[in-house]
Amino acid sequence: MRSLIVIGALLAATAADAQGYRTVIQRTGSGVTVSTYRTEPVPSVIIVPKLSDAEEREKAERIAVWERRCQPIPGPPDRHGVRRMTYAAPGCDTGN
Repeated sequence: MRSLIVIGALLAATAADAQGYRTVIQRTGSGVTVSTYRTEPVPSVIIVPKLSDAEEREKAERIAVWERRCQPIPGPPDRHGVRRMTYAAPGCDTGN
């Protein structure tokens, strides 16, 4: 029975390796452990490039302008303990 488990794990590992995964098979005291890891980037994860110094300064200035206009203040906690923000100007809750 144990040899069937190992053969099944090897077949699964071969199929997974062919699809961009790396499989590690470890023999433990009570059986076999099969771990599978991705070897290719995940298509749903987007790596965002770092901002340049000029872009960082521009972003900081936009945030400062928004904070001066909106004056965000945390409100009292609601029944769930979440503090909602209150703003001095309309549309600030949507980032405008």
